[in-house]
Amino acid sequence: KYKKPLKDQNPLGAVIEGMKGVVDGLIGGNPLETGGPGSYENLNRDSAVTVCKAFISTSSAPSPPTTPISQAGSTFVYVSAEDVFRPAIPRRYITTKREAERVIQKLCSEATPPIRSVMIRPSFIYHPHFRPISSPIAAFISAAGGIHQTLGFLSPVSMLANLTQSPSRGEDDLDNPIASVNRALSIPPIHVDHIGEAICVAIEHDGASGPLDVWAMRRLLGW
Repeated sequence: KYKKPLKDQNPLGAVIEGMKGVVDGLIGGNPLETGGPGSYENLNRDSAVTVCKAFISTSSAPSPPTTPISQAGSTFVYVSAEDVFRPAIPRRYITTKREAERVIQKLCSEATPPIRSVMIRPSFIYHPHFRPISSPIAAFISAAGGIHQTLGFLSPVSMLANLTQSPSRGEDDLDNPIASVNRALSIPPIHVDHIGEAICVAIEHDGASGPLDVWAMRRLLGW
């Protein structure tokens, strides 16, 4: 819900909705109830999987079953997200994105001919014209991130993230919200135009597949 105040240039409203998200994330509540229209499951996972299936159904050019995915010709790009938003946004925002990634990768790899799947994982997205308020927020995140990077392991956020890290966490399990905040301060915001450019380059680059974070997108763009 914080996105609407941002779009309407209402910083106070965005802060209020963000704080509500923190509370929801801590107590397990969620304004987007599990399942049904408008839920994270529907918006982030089911709709993306439906589009992927439709794309596969139209990508039926004949090709040998053993054709490598990198040579199959078709590419499906899913705009996912980096896990840098918790606890301001509930964990299900990320878990449903990850679920969509896994299903899409499976569908694409099993398609005939196989389809290369690319998962774009942006951090905080900003644009000075379409969403002017996002630019100062991005600048603040970058400035705070610079201090965080300078302090290194002495950063309070880094120390808390290391102290609260669970050694028994499974590969698909999310870590604690402090680790998400730590990533938010370690991964720079990204301009929406750069995401679009990275998607175009990834489609043309046969070696690009699977999850692509901000650093991978920067490498594709030659940064």
